[in-house]
Amino acid sequence: MIGKFNDTLVFKPGSNELNVAGTLSDCDPADAGKEVEITVTRLEQNGHSVDCSKKFTVPAPPAVLKWTMKVSADFMTGTAEGDATAEIKGGASFSWAAPANPNPEPPPPVVAPLNIVRN
Repeated sequence: MIGKFNDTLVFKPGSNELNVAGTLSDCDPADAGKEVEITVTRLEQNGHSVDCSKKFTVPAPPAVLKWTMKVSADFMTGTAEGDATAEIKGGASFSWAAPANPNPEPPPPVVAPLNIVRN
């Protein structure tokens, strides 16, 4: 599995509701159709931190799961850091970060901080 945050996270206009989003790819074909829980364990900016979690269904490869969750965040536009995990019910788990750990196993798909914008 490869987990990734989208490079840019966007607030719902006129609110503090932030769409936290990303992708989960390269899942085991045997996991297709199983439940996966994606948990953003930490999304942090300027000492403010939030978390969120939601369940999805693993798609059949080569499809990519595009996930999104809403969270109320006292953030400003700018950059943020985050950590997340994906756990397949009765199966594998995986974690990732943004910006990515400089010495990961395996190499990360994201190497930059997350950008937060208001439309």
